[in-house]
Amino acid sequence: MSLKALAFFQFLLASFFGLATTSALIMGIVGTGFSLALVLFGVAGIACAMCMLVVSDSLQLRQNHSFCIAIAACECFIFPMGTVLVLFTIQTLRDPKIKRQFGTTISAANHDGGSPGTTP
Repeated sequence: MSLKALAFFQFLLASFFGLATTSALIMGIVGTGFSLALVLFGVAGIACAMCMLVVSDSLQLRQNHSFCIAIAACECFIFPMGTVLVLFTIQTLRDPKIKRQFGTTISAANHDGGSPGTTP
């Protein structure tokens, strides 16, 4: 999958997740009674949605490779869309060609399957 497509789907997931958690935040504040759990869920969800938007932008700009993988791993808990997107995102970001586009260096020992610091 291309990085542009991944960035688009990351943006979509962030939008839907942000909308859902914003509604939880609003319901926690102005609902039938103040609910601290809904407010905390809403605030945490909005923070996660903002991180997903940063990942979407980073994928397009080919920056922050490690951050993209870390946030993608956290998206695994957004079932089912997040889980499927995580699989494609991590598979794409592990490709050596994509890593070079991000400017991430690949050592010869790690690329060949050996452990760093060992001699053949």
